Amino acid sequence: MTFTWSNLIERATSVVDGRYTTTDWSTVDVLSFDRHIIADADASGITLVRDTLTERFTGGIDGDGRAEHIRHLRPDGSNTFVGIERVTAVIDGRLGSFSLTCHGTTATDGVVHGFWRVIPGSGANGLATLHGVGEFIARQQPDGHFQAKDCFTHWYGQDDDAANCSVEFTID
Repeated sequence: MTFTWSNLIERATSVVDGRYTTTDWSTVDVLSFDRHIIADADASGITLVRDTLTERFTGGIDGDGRAEHIRHLRPDGSNTFVGIERVTAVIDGRLGSFSLTCHGTTATDGVVHGFWRVIPGSGANGLATLHGVGEFIARQQPDGHFQAKDCFTHWYGQDDDAANCSVEFTID
């Protein structure tokens, strides 16, 4: 939950498994998208593809990312994907970078829904001890590019602090 009064934004803070966490929201714009076919469609109609994305995050995460997604693409356009991304950004006033893994699905209407997790130990500089999980929903915009709304719950600590933490949330 977030509350906005003029230029003031109150972020949701809670305790998960004894750690203070912060939940932020971001908008993610896909700036570029390049598809490579890994395996052409077979008798099932399934094609395997690798997509390279360049993204711009604004909001709780403010920065840029570069991602690779592997997709199991069905003839109706729906798909299941897994991916990895490197993000260089400012979070909580801290400048640094981190890597994440993601997985999700794209429905026949083109709506993308996925989840991601910061890879423990992947943070650098101001984000060296960052941990967190996220959820996103992306839709194609009238100008043709995809834009996602992202909810990210995060905390800072030692690598082993993330071992038993689970966070549940949903976004609309």
